[in-house]
Parts: sequence; structure tokens; C-alpha cells
Amino acid sequence: MGESLIYSFSCATASIVSPRAFSHPASAPQLYGFTFPRSVTLLVLRQIGWTLGAVEALSLSVLIGSSVDYLIHICEGYIVALGHTPQWSKIAIRGHRVKEAVSSVGVPVTASAFTTIGASVVLIFSQIQLFAKFGEIVALNTAISFVYTLVFATGMLSWCGPVAVVTSLRRRAMAVVVAGVTLGVAVLIMYIVSVTGTAVRGPDGAPFF
Repeated sequence: MGESLIYSFSCATASIVSPRAFSHPASAPQLYGFTFPRSVTLLVLRQIGWTLGAVEALSLSVLIGSSVDYLIHICEGYIVALGHTPQWSKIAIRGHRVKEAVSSVGVPVTASAFTTIGASVVLIFSQIQLFAKFGEIVALNTAISFVYTLVFATGMLSWCGPVAVVTSLRRRAMAVVVAGVTLGVAVLIMYIVSVTGTAVRGPDGAPFF
């Protein structure tokens, strides 16, 4: 189960991170945001003595997409923020865009996070272990993602966020190429590992090679 979780987690993350790294102007905070919340969630689960069972694997796979919702909203709010003048310094422009992003989407993001956590807390008191564990994981991951978005991501945008937004067909084509190369490298690494004697198993438990 642990190998299957690592496989699905890595492939899903790579498939999202590779295109975003070249197609979105505010890619740096998002690249960290794709891995940071789930890494901290796994660390906390490890520290409290949980094992990677079916419930944990299912929950973490589902959260690969949902845990970055708040971050993407803030980054998109940063990109579309208007009102700065060309005479401003880069630091002032970044600070203005962060304030506009938090002002425009900060309240909906906060409301969404608190409602999700509230609904998850209710599941924690369920007598069915499946629902109880799922609620704990969702609540923990949502809280970590929310804190990362409003604290670390906004700080990164204020420090190194893009000042000019430039998108082109070339960047989007490069994103597709990088995604393909990343997938090919991942398959090559798994093949090399399997040749050395370590079985690389898929989600169904069967060896790949």
C-alpha cells in the first residue's frame, strides 16, 4: 500500500507541477504549494503513529487537487490585480498586487477553508473508522493549505512575484514538452530501480516491469 501511495502521489504531483512551472507566471509559490501541505500532512500522520492504509491512500490522492484550491485563487487574484502605475518600484507593485489579491479573494478563501474544516470535524466523531480518518486528514490538510496560502505564499509573492505577466504559445508548448519529459524520466528511473532488484509496483500491487 505504501508503494502504491508513493507512486500515485508522485505521478499526480508531477503531472500538475510540470505544466504549471512553465505556463503560469506565479509558478514559484504554486510549486511549493503542490508539495508542502501534503508533505507536512504525511509528516504529522507519521508522528502520531498512523500507517499508510487504504483510507489514508484514498484521502491523500483526493487531496492532491483540493489542497491547492486556495493557493491558485490567491495567485490568480495576484495576476489580475490592477491599479498600479509604471512609476512604482517592483516591491511596491508586488505589495499592491498581494493586497488586492487578499482583499478580493481572501474572504471567500477563508470562508471556504473554515466550512471545509467544520464539515471535516463533524466526521471525526463518526463511529465508522473510514469517515473518522477521512475527516481528520481533510481537516489537517485544509488547515495546512490555508495557512500556507495566506502566510507563506503571500510572502513569496511579495518577495519574488512577477511584475509583468507574459504568456505565449511557446511557453504553453514548453509546458507540454516538460510534462512529457518528466513522465519519461520517471518511467526510466522506475525501470532502473526495478533492474537493480527492487520491485516497483503500481496501484494494483502488480510489478511494472
